[in-house]
Amino acid sequence: MLSIISLLIFYYVILLNANATKGYEIRDLEDIQRQLLIQEQNLNVKISEIESLNKIEQDSMLKDMEDITETDHLVIRQ
Repeated sequence: MLSIISLLIFYYVILLNANATKGYEIRDLEDIQRQLLIQEQNLNVKISEIESLNKIEQDSMLKDMEDITETDHLVIRQ
């Protein structure tokens, strides 16, 4: 009877250890998922910036503009 109780206690400890290990793995995977979501958002912002720049460069009004040769600066002192 004592050996059966000892085996059940040992089995219980093994199950607790397995559950704790899975919990740590889940938490680590959630952290990785959170980091990947942030990285995806940053990449989407960069893609939007590049696409908007391409649209501006391809605009027909931009092609009709003249290049700047001389610039004058106005400085306002208060």
